[in-house]
Amino acid sequence: YEAADVAGRAFELGRVCRNCFDNVQLGCSNTTAGFCITCEPCGPGTFRSGCTLTSAGSCVDCANEDEEVGFRFFKPNFGNASDLCQPCTVCGGATQNGTEYDARRCTAFQDTDCQQCASCPNGQIRVGCGDDSPGFCVEIAPGVTEILAGNSRDVGDFSIRNATGGPIPGEYFFTSPFALSMLGEYSDCGLRVGASTTVRFPDRSNGRLGMSVFTPAANMRSLPARRAAIAEPAVAHLQDGLRRAVSASDLSLPVYFSPTGATFSPPAQASVPLTLEQLEYARLLVQTRTAFELNIYKWNTVTSAWEPFETQARLEGRAVWFETTSFSTFSAAINTIGTVPNATDTDGDVGVNPEDPVDVVQPTPREPYPGLDPTDSNTSDLLPMVIVGAVIAFLTLLACGYWYYRWRKERETAEALKSANAYPSQREIASQDLPVWLRMQQQADGAVPPTPEPPQPVPQPIPQPMPQPMYQRVP
Repeated sequence: YEAADVAGRAFELGRVCRNCFDNVQLGCSNTTAGFCITCEPCGPGTFRSGCTLTSAGSCVDCANEDEEVGFRFFKPNFGNASDLCQPCTVCGGATQNGTEYDARRCTAFQDTDCQQCASCPNGQIRVGCGDDSPGFCVEIAPGVTEILAGNSRDVGDFSIRNATGGPIPGEYFFTSPFALSMLGEYSDCGLRVGASTTVRFPDRSNGRLGMSVFTPAANMRSLPARRAAIAEPAVAHLQDGLRRAVSASDLSLPVYFSPTGATFSPPAQASVPLTLEQLEYARLLVQTRTAFELNIYKWNTVTSAWEPFETQARLEGRAVWFETTSFSTFSAAINTIGTVPNATDTDGDVGVNPEDPVDVVQPTPREPYPGLDPTDSNTSDLLPMVIVGAVIAFLTLLACGYWYYRWRKERETAEALKSANAYPSQREIASQDLPVWLRMQQQADGAVPPTPEPPQPVPQPIPQPMPQPMYQRVP
């Protein structure tokens, strides 16, 4: 039966609610069984949230208007109450690789319409093509033809143009913090500009800040001075994969920050992504306790070479973050500390010639504990000694526990026997049930105690006869 069939008196005695099965039950109390409703679908651009067995929930807007690329959602129709908003298409793929941009931005009601990025003249490559920007053509370096990831953002919502009233048309004053993040596997990389920062754009700028990760040309893959490798004995015990990381590429994937020539006061924070080989190389250096540092390099378009860039670098996830006062093309490298020319390196070209002994240096140990040298060969003997000591301590503890158990049991047995001296033993009690001939034989042999004498019968008083009367009745 249903709650509606229950007599009214039952509602006064206790709550009986209507069974709504998969629908929503509302209004149940001590005097009414409530009623059933169905969660209705929401219109385009919204979805139903909070629909449970006791609540119909409400319609909530799809996250879109104030969200960045990759975090926007849309819903084009009513559908069902369980239909959710769908993620908007990211033009150019998960990393915005510079092949497409948004011809029509994704809204809460419809998906993105993507437009192919235009080509550039020979020797140039299009950067900043993504989101709602078609980008522009630049010459990064000869041989650069592929953009792997990129993103850009207009600074108009975060700054005031010509706040100082100066004659520079491309000067902006940031009134709130500005942040730009990459997508996909490069999500650890980005750009941060603090509030109260003044940025000056070159004349050709359109008021957007951007960054593009690209595949380096052949002459951009290594430094003029090759990185010092770790000595072979120091890594002989490591996995082959980590040992191969020693010969990995010197530099990270380079990043072109646009527009080149833009200046910041105070400095902005930029980042470049490390490769997986570099991350393994850093882990190898940590395992071998080799001192190393993160260095930032800037591409010189005149000399077509990398130059050291003086700044403080730090590692956050897969990205190396640093401060800069101007935009250019940057890359990062992991270098060991303490590499010095060897006496046999007569030409002075430290690290240039792979045959020079200076290219192989011994690791600089960092003692984690006082008096423990990780490079000492005797250090490897500590582990067996620790294991043997632990085994001996365990066996000693086990033996002490066993002897203590034996002592306790003997003490309990002695106390039990002492308290049972006033009572016959189980052997004496059992001997009472033996046959007479077997018990007599065991008594003669002394195997059992003699049978106690039976108790003497207690004499009983003899009843006296009743006295006879002295007279007789006369008939």
